[in-house]
Amino acid sequence: MNDFRCACGYQAASDDELADHVGDLMIPADDTAPDGVRHAEAAGTGGRQCLCGFAAKTGTGLDEHLLGVFSAVGAVGRDGRRHSG
Repeated sequence: MNDFRCACGYQAASDDELADHVGDLMIPADDTAPDGVRHAEAAGTGGRQCLCGFAAKTGTGLDEHLLGVFSAVGAVGRDGRRHSG
């Protein structure tokens, strides 16, 4: 057991795996946020820049940006369950 447990009960092996899990359940297939803006890793930026223009210093920073944009109030995912990292 570790500290990488989602509110839904999913047990990840690492913080990156937990972020992937939450992202899979929060981010829609077309990468479009509720405000109509697309948010996803921009090609050729090494995982550090979003299509919206946001530039992170690290890949983790981009992950945090994406989860922040797509995380619904109460952390309810597209599956109707609560998820959080």
